[in-house]
Amino acid sequence: WTCRYMNFKHPPEAKLGIFGYYHGISATACDMARLGWLWLNGGRWGETQVIAEDWLRQITKTAPDVKEHCPEEEWKYGHGFWTNDHGKLWPDLARDAFAARGAGGQHIGVFSGLSLVVVMSPCEESDALLPRIIEACTG
Repeated sequence: WTCRYMNFKHPPEAKLGIFGYYHGISATACDMARLGWLWLNGGRWGETQVIAEDWLRQITKTAPDVKEHCPEEEWKYGHGFWTNDHGKLWPDLARDAFAARGAGGQHIGVFSGLSLVVVMSPCEESDALLPRIIEACTG
C-alpha cells in the first residue's frame, strides 16, 4: 500500500479543527479488510492493542467542530471517518456504523453490531452494493 499527503492551503475558516489537509492511502482489498477488522475490534489485533480504544471511539463519532459549525443534516463526519452516530449517513442502520470512504472509490464500512466489515474497491455498482449487503445481513 502507499500513502500520500498534500497541503491544499485551505483558508483557516475551512479547516473546522479537523485536519484540513489531504491524506490518501491506496491499498489492496485485503489490506483494507485488515484495517476494518482492526477498527471493528476496538483497535486490538489479537492480544495487542494497536490503536487506543478510546481514541478510536472518539474519531469515529461526529467531530465536535462539525456539530458546532454545521447544520444537523451534515453531522456525519468525524476526525477522518464518516460516522452514523446521528443516523445521518445511513438512516436505516445502527448508530455504531462508520466508514472510511475514499475519493478514489475505496471504501471500508464497519458495522459493529453485525460484526461486519465491508470493503469495496472502485466499480460502477459501488453505491448500490452496500445497501444490498446490509439488507442480506439484517433482512
